[in-house]
Amino acid sequence: MGIVDRAAKFQERIEKRIKKIGSGDYGRVLKLAHKPSDEEFSKMLEVTTLGVLILGFLGFGIFYLMTVVVFPG
Repeated sequence: MGIVDRAAKFQERIEKRIKKIGSGDYGRVLKLAHKPSDEEFSKMLEVTTLGVLILGFLGFGIFYLMTVVVFPG
């Protein structure tokens, strides 16, 4: 078996795997997915920003407690 035949078989295996993606669980998800509207996008942006801010303030609060209250100096 020459290198060309081996490469052709390898390519066929890869193509079969790629074709399976569209028919399995990933295919169902991709069929249901859609581009968000401007309203959906802005709402997701607000919620994500609020979550990041809350986590940031929580982390800063823990940092402040550890550096000033628990281990001063």
